[in-house]
Amino acid sequence: MDSKKKRQNFFLILVISDLVLVNFSFLLAYWIRFTLPAPKGIQPIQPYINALVVVSIVFLLVFRNLGTYHPRRGISIIDEFYSTMIASSLGMLILLAITFFYREFEYSRGVLILAWGISIILLGGSRVSLTRLEEVMRAKGIGVIPVLVVGAGSVARMIGERIRNHPGLGYEVAGFLDDGSGGEKVLGKISDLGKVCLEKNVEMVFIALSSENRSRVMEVINYCLREKVPFRVVSDLFEIITSLRIEEIDGFPVFALKEGPLHGWNKFLKRVVDVSVSLVGLVIISPLLILISVLIKLTSPGPVLFSQDRVGQDGKIFRISKFRSMRADAEAETGPVWAKGDDSRRTKLGYWLRRLSLDELPQLWCVLKGDMSLIGPRPERSVFVEEFKKTIPRYMERHSVKPGITGWAQVNGLRGNTGIEKRTVFDLYYIDNWSLFFDLKMLVKTVFEFVFHKHAY
Repeated sequence: MDSKKKRQNFFLILVISDLVLVNFSFLLAYWIRFTLPAPKGIQPIQPYINALVVVSIVFLLVFRNLGTYHPRRGISIIDEFYSTMIASSLGMLILLAITFFYREFEYSRGVLILAWGISIILLGGSRVSLTRLEEVMRAKGIGVIPVLVVGAGSVARMIGERIRNHPGLGYEVAGFLDDGSGGEKVLGKISDLGKVCLEKNVEMVFIALSSENRSRVMEVINYCLREKVPFRVVSDLFEIITSLRIEEIDGFPVFALKEGPLHGWNKFLKRVVDVSVSLVGLVIISPLLILISVLIKLTSPGPVLFSQDRVGQDGKIFRISKFRSMRADAEAETGPVWAKGDDSRRTKLGYWLRRLSLDELPQLWCVLKGDMSLIGPRPERSVFVEEFKKTIPRYMERHSVKPGITGWAQVNGLRGNTGIEKRTVFDLYYIDNWSLFFDLKMLVKTVFEFVFHKHAY
């Protein structure tokens, strides 16, 4: 069975599962409303059974139009559940509007509200389970599609690496095309696109050309459009523009950078969340903070806290504090350097503090003071900022928002001594696409990422 047939089968399973669970939600809601305990004036069940046809049609149309039946590889559990909640809520609002104008029978608002809550739980749980099952099957080679990466530079190699590291996405890199000197798995030049796609049965093309080859981008896109091959364009790490708006000059469209969402009311809302969570967090974990402080004092000479100047919002210098995880004289001989996986400067306790990210906990005080945020680009030292701003375009835009204890780069595995170019891309994406839900999602992901990621050193 080919991958296209497998995707059709999975789509059919999703539709059937949604129909069964939506109908079950309404019947269960009726039973709860009029049976537990049975009130006076029990409504007949037949009108509710008759309405299930309309309910099914409304929910299927809403789920389809919101794109929840489109193949979505790599979606997180949080995003999957959230999109299901939004679709269920919109479907229920439409049904409420229909019952408002329908006069032949007065449907119980209690049944509808109960059905809304039940459908979110059942549909969300079902979709999360089915999506995770599909990822497991892909990781075992079932439903994997061959993809071709056009380009062989740093951006293309990063895409290939992430595909290899996440087999649940269901992609297999058939090879690379590049007009350069070649390299591992380079199957030919860009002009060989058509031939390679046929030979390797390519089902998707990732266009990851560097800036000097952009003249070839439209050539590749036109081929994909003509041959109906799905494609994705990967932004150049060094000239990334993640958010544009369209303006007009006498009817002629021009593009300009879109202003980020973190201003005005959104900025105030983010600050309210920062203060609330950091204040409550400091109170709850205060016994843990005391315990770690005592253990540091007992196991190694030197202060409990390690304080250092970092560059914050708008270039402002602030003092960051962490639990000390290295020797007190760690940089006496080397000067400012990044930590490494086998860093000999760490103490025995410091290894576990960094491994579990417990050394970061005192930064909640920096959030409460207003120097930092819970979520944002990680702050760097001035010496590194001066170096990076000379070589990485848009790097200084990271300082348009407050630095964070964690960020979009960190929850995507870019921690420790990973490339600053990659992290900058993720930081800029966060700044351009901020939302309160985005922050909440990252707080949840941080718990898992910080505990289990191998780069936490």
